[in-house]
Amino acid sequence: MFTSSLKSSRNVDPFRSKTRRKIALGFSERIEPSVRLAIIGAGAEISPLLGFARILGWDAVLLDQANSPEFLADSRTAILIQNHHFGKDFAALHRAFSQPFGYFGLLGSRKTAAAIARYAHR
Repeated sequence: MFTSSLKSSRNVDPFRSKTRRKIALGFSERIEPSVRLAIIGAGAEISPLLGFARILGWDAVLLDQANSPEFLADSRTAILIQNHHFGKDFAALHRAFSQPFGYFGLLGSRKTAAAIARYAHR
């Protein structure tokens, strides 16, 4: 019997004693929730990004705007902003920074990214 091979020399059943806790901790595994990718915007890049997210096992959410009610970020959320419009990108970035997220990216030109960074530091 399995339990008999785990008994100590004093014939104490490990599943009914303090030893049980030590054995149970040895077999524990923490399973983290999947990464959530929130894509804010629209464009031809959406379809491949959603495909990559599925391959990685991520939970991908496509949002038109950052102020959507379902936009709730946490430390396991990656935010990708790609409106290709300065005002929309800036508004989405402002909304994204009000939440705790693990990563954010801005898809666009370097010129737009630099302009948004200048306004964001004000």
